[in-house]
Amino acid sequence: MITGDIVGGGMGSKAKAIAALLAVTCVCSIIALILSVVNVKDVLLSPSTKYGLVFDAGSTHTSLYIYRWPADKENDTGIVSQVEACSVSAPAGLTGRAQHFSLPGSGVCSASPGMPTALLLWLERKRLQRPGCVAMPQLLPPGRTAPSTEQGWTWQGPGISSYADDPVGAGASLKPCLDRAMKIVPAEQQRETPTYLGATAGMRLLREENSTKAEQVLAEVSKAIGEYPVDFRGARILTGSEEGSFGWITVNYLLETLVKFSFAEKWEHPQDTEVLGALDLGGASTQITFQPGVPVEDRNTSVFFQLYGTNYSLYSHSYLCYGQSQALKMLLAALHQASSSAQISHPCYPQGYQENITVAELYDSPCVRAPSSASPGLVLMVMGTGDPAACGTAVQRLFNFSCGAQGPCGFNGVYQPPVRGRFFAFAGFYYTFNFLNLTRQQSLSEVNTTVLSFCRRNWAELVQSFPRHLKYLHTYCSVAFYILTLLLDGYKFNEHTWSNIHFSRQAANTDIGWTLGFMLNLTNMFPAEALQRVKGHQPGLWAGAVSLLVLAIVAGLVAVFLHCSWKTK
Repeated sequence: MITGDIVGGGMGSKAKAIAALLAVTCVCSIIALILSVVNVKDVLLSPSTKYGLVFDAGSTHTSLYIYRWPADKENDTGIVSQVEACSVSAPAGLTGRAQHFSLPGSGVCSASPGMPTALLLWLERKRLQRPGCVAMPQLLPPGRTAPSTEQGWTWQGPGISSYADDPVGAGASLKPCLDRAMKIVPAEQQRETPTYLGATAGMRLLREENSTKAEQVLAEVSKAIGEYPVDFRGARILTGSEEGSFGWITVNYLLETLVKFSFAEKWEHPQDTEVLGALDLGGASTQITFQPGVPVEDRNTSVFFQLYGTNYSLYSHSYLCYGQSQALKMLLAALHQASSSAQISHPCYPQGYQENITVAELYDSPCVRAPSSASPGLVLMVMGTGDPAACGTAVQRLFNFSCGAQGPCGFNGVYQPPVRGRFFAFAGFYYTFNFLNLTRQQSLSEVNTTVLSFCRRNWAELVQSFPRHLKYLHTYCSVAFYILTLLLDGYKFNEHTWSNIHFSRQAANTDIGWTLGFMLNLTNMFPAEALQRVKGHQPGLWAGAVSLLVLAIVAGLVAVFLHCSWKTK
């Protein structure tokens, strides 16, 4: 009897222990279930990445720019970053390989060093960056020495317009850079990667000279790009207005006057921030683009953009044949036609400088018309006289500054409202003024003094002072006078507005060109990709639910183990 009580008491204790464990299991399971459904929120996954390829087929070189942006948008415009730039290599007979800039052991990263700080922060937050960055190449001006091969990049290759008599070669020249791009863009995204080729003033001139040859070159480059697994959207010649306005977008995007990343981790349109104007001097054309303070009266010079939810009405015009190279050619042709012999006195060239050029070489452009009496094979002797006053007069004669009765104009009768605000002057504007050390916001009088002093120096002095710049050294005086005439008499800047011009090769440490602006504008046309939504919990609640669920499982297993072990006894 006593034994039975003891056994019964013992069995009751075991039953209570198992019951307690089962109770813990149930309570923990219920609490875990409640925590798993309480405070559940929709969470947006990071956007996928889109890629785009743009060929910049300029008058003196061709480059391929590789861009990418998140598939979602900020006010209908993609936040675009440059991955890499590839310079098309030299023509057949020289080395045929793509030239790019990279650091030893680097891979491809989502952001280049020249990107605005805010954009870098945003990319980091979106986890789009990868270690090992490929930097952007630095575009070189004519006559400048490229970085050494140890620096990883060299400047090579002509523009596609130089292939007028070999259009197949124009297409073939693009392939090394396309091969490079295929290694960067993920294979699964290549067929949906929009790819464009935009040709600028060099091809505009070729089209004027021989439209059939221009069409053949475009057909061959289109054929070459079409052989690659990309979404090729066409090769075309940009209008001068497009080239100028896309450059304007690039400047203002990089300087964060269009959109910037705030401390609240949001993209915002900067308040009370004026956009900047853009002044571009290429080899065959020059562009001016700015937001005027009055309505643009001429529809041919009016450009409208919608970027990041804001509308911009701009004035933009491009002057074909008034790029640096073609302007110098027009100047020399005018001096030749004013000469009665085969000897040409050039007041913009330094005294003591001499060169020979044939009539065919001088008149090889639609921008200059050869006199009917000139023999193509005749050799002309050009001799510098170093006369700044005569140089200024000769340069002035390249322009027609009369506006007539049509209202305000720039030159050659082209309508232009008064310049307004600050301007970035890049490309040829910067290269010449940088050589003369005039890019530090010097006053107009100081600029004039420096240019006059340089132009009075003879050739022997210049060679001794600048032995590494011999190829283009004789042209800096004439280009400096040309820039001053273009800006002051052509675009109507004066001693008061001169200080608003900032001469720079880069904005935010990034080389300025039309391709980035082109891609930014283009992303307006791509539909935004909806972000994928998932259910998410606060980390603390989720950790608590998982812990209680584990505890419930452990308690349940212990209860089962005790029940089975006691039952066998």
